This record gives sequence, structure tokens and C-alpha cells, in this order.
Amino acid sequence: MNCAVAVRAIKDAGIFMLLDRDGCHYLVTEEFIMQLRKKDAWKIQCKTETERRNVYYVKKKGGWEESPKIANPDAVLVRYESYISQATNRGEPLAATGITITSHEGIQMAGVLYAGETGYALVNGEHLAMLLGKIYLQRVGDAVVANGTQVLSLMQDTAWKENSFIVQEEGKE
Repeated sequence: MNCAVAVRAIKDAGIFMLLDRDGCHYLVTEEFIMQLRKKDAWKIQCKTETERRNVYYVKKKGGWEESPKIANPDAVLVRYESYISQATNRGEPLAATGITITSHEGIQMAGVLYAGETGYALVNGEHLAMLLGKIYLQRVGDAVVANGTQVLSLMQDTAWKENSFIVQEEGKE
């Protein structure tokens, strides 16, 4: 795990939780759930200067503050395990297209387009940058499972569906 990139991603998300359960460690935002090594969880906790685990923190001007949002670690883990199980049993393998999408409707983004048997999936390239080594992606509904353990949300379909280059290339087939 590239902890510096992970900290940037949680700053962008504005809310996160470091979750500990049964000796496992996770980084949770509304856009991803990452399983962490113990030392990576500790590094992220130090870099964010947060004290507690299993509570949400929100970004404030001076740093991070505990959120009033109720943390439900068991529900988060059920959702996480469901995605991992679905990827193992029937996830759709994704292949890189080499296409990146850098803006949509005037908003900057770092989208990387992948192709599967049933269509495309746009993944946040900054989230992929958190992962080290070779990355294997599988689509599971509205998410992508990376390397069998990391759950990433898909970016909005309109960002690639309205891209004139992709529409033109698809029309050639």
C-alpha cells in the first residue's frame, strides 16, 4: 500500500475510518474499502494524526475531527466480504484499454478505462496508485475488486459514455 497516496485519497474523500476487526485492518471511505497491513494502518493513523479506530473522522481546517456519523464496522465488513466473495465466484475480469479520462464536464478527474465482457468500467486512477505491484481487476456490480482484496467504487459512466473518442471507436465495431 502506498500510504502517502492513500492519505491524499482520504483527504479528497473528506471522511474516513480505520477499521480493526479480528486482527485485520481496513481503510474505509465512501469510495473504497482497502485491507491494510498492520504497519500501513499505523502509518496512516500517524499521518492523519487520529487517535481512535472504528470511528469516522471528517476533514476540518486544522486536521481531522471525529464525525457524528455512526460507525457500523460489522455492516462495513459484511459489504466488503460480499464484494470479495462475488469477485471470487463470478467477478468479470477487466483488461486495461490504455484510455485515461482527465476531465468531464469541466471537472478534473483521473479515470482509467477498463474493458470487460459486458462493457466498460471507469476506475479512479488515484485509487489504483495506492496499490503496489501488478493489479488484477474484476467488476462486481457497481464496484471493482482489485487483487482479490481491495474494493473500489466505479466512477460515473457518463464520464466515458459521453467521450467522443470512445463513442467513435465503439461505432467502428
